[in-house]
Amino acid sequence: MLTTLSIQQRTVIDSTGKNILKACPGSGKTYTVACKMAYLISSWSQTNAGIAALSFTNVASEEIILKLAKHSIVPSYPHFFGTIDSFVNKWIFLPYGHLVMKCKSRPNIVGLSEAGWELPLVWSWGKAHNQCYKKRCNLLDFTYNEDGELINTDPLFSKDACPYKMARCIELKMQFVKAGLATQSDAAYWSMQILNDYPVLAKALVKRFPTLIIDEAQDTSQVQMKLIDLLIQNGLEEITLIGDPDQAIYEWRNADPEIFLNKYINNEWNSLELTENRRSSQLICNATHPFSSLKEPTVAVGNTSDSKTRPILLMYKAGADEELLKDKLKEICNETSIEVSPDLIAILCRGNSMLRKILKVEPDFNPWNDEITRYFAQATYYRDIKNYKAAMRSTDTALRKIYYGSNAHRVNYVETEIAKSIGLEAWRIRCWSILKNAPVTTMSIEMWKSQTQTLLNKVLARTVNLSYKKTTPVTRSVASFFVKNRSEDILVETIHAAKGKTYDAVMVALSNRGKATVKQIASLTSADEELRNVYVAMTRPRKLLVVAIPDNTSEEYLLRFPKGIWEYRAIRSKSD
Repeated sequence: MLTTLSIQQRTVIDSTGKNILKACPGSGKTYTVACKMAYLISSWSQTNAGIAALSFTNVASEEIILKLAKHSIVPSYPHFFGTIDSFVNKWIFLPYGHLVMKCKSRPNIVGLSEAGWELPLVWSWGKAHNQCYKKRCNLLDFTYNEDGELINTDPLFSKDACPYKMARCIELKMQFVKAGLATQSDAAYWSMQILNDYPVLAKALVKRFPTLIIDEAQDTSQVQMKLIDLLIQNGLEEITLIGDPDQAIYEWRNADPEIFLNKYINNEWNSLELTENRRSSQLICNATHPFSSLKEPTVAVGNTSDSKTRPILLMYKAGADEELLKDKLKEICNETSIEVSPDLIAILCRGNSMLRKILKVEPDFNPWNDEITRYFAQATYYRDIKNYKAAMRSTDTALRKIYYGSNAHRVNYVETEIAKSIGLEAWRIRCWSILKNAPVTTMSIEMWKSQTQTLLNKVLARTVNLSYKKTTPVTRSVASFFVKNRSEDILVETIHAAKGKTYDAVMVALSNRGKATVKQIASLTSADEELRNVYVAMTRPRKLLVVAIPDNTSEEYLLRFPKGIWEYRAIRSKSD
């Protein structure tokens, strides 16, 4: 692997101590990270201490593991590869959370669980707090900052507008803590407290993992970075943070790219850069530069670096032409000899509203009366699109709710009960038996409910009542209630779903309503998340970049799309 590295990449491999790497899009960051891990693993001599290689999503972590696997390197004990959440949960929060939460037993994580289970997300306010109930405050939005203050991460929430000044929220949160319950954001906070209050545990963790590598580190929150700092204070000497502040698009999870940048300019850290773009053409690099914080455009050095296909600014008629965008992108791809395939071509949208318009799917409607029905429907939909892992997870969640009701969120308790009753293997067989025989989701929701209910009653030997809302159009197929983004020829997905991916051709579909409108991004800087969202989307393609905007957009908002760099086109001629 090391023989293919550039000078910049080789510097990252050879660096020791406290390193922070700022990597531009397409710079081979993931490959560089995989090479550094391969280099370290190949010379690793410790038997009971290892490398902790972390990222912020399962997709990013799995991508690194796959790159290692291509070179016959399989990460195993004593090393840990996974998400930063899974690391915090396994090594800090779950075994030691009770020490700081003062709960009676091992704590449980609710909401954003990797196991796919969740609690009802509406706080139990009681009749005395009707106004709070109407606001539908969400449990997952309440967490703690690094100072231990309860905060609400919903950007639309205002403490000043709350009639109770969050007094009820604080009271309820205390009840959750006492019961040993925490959201994933809470788990990070409590883990920070554990390392702060019990330095002996921090030192033990550093001894177990003396080398730490964190990918996508621009997405760290203040609490997560404090946690990392505590490990350094307790002896961690080998650490590498990798990221790109221009691609920080998770502020809704308390991510703050300024935290990464402050480390980057800190003299105590060895600051490194990857500035060569191995993905996109130079013309795409030039076009995307005004959307970044970079002083100069990145230098294209990949196989498509000298492509002569100019980026295209495509005008469409809002409210009428969205469903034509897919065919227009195919037409442009054919012009430029780019193969049309959902693995190679994508349309990226800021939100699901535009996505649905392009795909011509039914308006969004939630037909589910209860979580059990929703999870079974979701399971069979995943099965039908061949996402069997997600299908099994949803089936497992639904069965846990049937058998264990309000205790379904207590992972350790439920798994112990399953092991005692039928055994975990028999449980998985039961899940698969239901999933395999459940009706297809192309049938109407009315017929699907009837057949699924009959199947469950037979397999489980107990009465299970599935239901949907009375206002549900019963002739609609179950599948139509789930947004589909994969057509036969082009992938249509959200910008967040495309993070870290590469395509031959990409169309970024912008609207004149909602988030990331052309008017908004005209005045934003790279410090604004919506501009970073657009930048992430525009840096995905190798060969062709198309940005689609409403044709009534004022020229004053097009300063970032100079005609010398962009080719202007319209779906409709002026005569239309």
